Amino acid sequence: MASPLATAVELLERHYRWREVEEPEGSWQQGCRVLLEKRGKETSEKKRMEEVWEGSCLASAEETATTSLAELQEQFGQWKLPEKSAGSVLGLARWWVNNVREDDPLLERWDDETLRRELRTAKGVSNEQADRIALAVFGRRVLPLNRTVVRVGCRHRWIGWEADDEEWQGLFQQGVREGDSSAVEWATWLLQVGKDFCGPKPKCESCPLASLLPEWGPDEPLE
Repeated sequence: MASPLATAVELLERHYRWREVEEPEGSWQQGCRVLLEKRGKETSEKKRMEEVWEGSCLASAEETATTSLAELQEQFGQWKLPEKSAGSVLGLARWWVNNVREDDPLLERWDDETLRRELRTAKGVSNEQADRIALAVFGRRVLPLNRTVVRVGCRHRWIGWEADDEEWQGLFQQGVREGDSSAVEWATWLLQVGKDFCGPKPKCESCPLASLLPEWGPDEPLE
């Protein structure tokens, strides 16, 4: 009998198989997009951003790293990108120049936890952003945690509301092992189902994971 996690992966794949999930390739452009794109952007938007960046200071990590923050913010304003993201992009670029090598684009010399720890040293990059980069750019079995994902896991009682990061990462890795999907697919679908159905007021009746809820309905934290 399939575990709830394996069933969840199957249900999410069935519901979100139409969504494009980009494979990790260890490229600077991919890392930059993680910081700049809103989740759920369509392929046409990605293509537009790539066209805007071509020949600009974002064309490579090296070029970005030598650009001042003020210049980068000005460019972001012209491109109608969030200027507040300029600092994290600059921080990632400087980290990238110091750590990513042509002969090791996926940073395979580091295990998952080392990579997470190193990415979190990039100035201006939040812990969640670092984990998203580890997952989406370098293909690691890392779950970027946010409030939305926590609601999905806890309301279905896969994990407790008081669980720490280590427990969450273990749960995610178990789901990857039990399902037929990659880590980036599983995480992308989990993030998306949380965004679509598991807000502060859950929409359980239309959620693809409704059949996995406890008999009494979604679990909620004690006041």
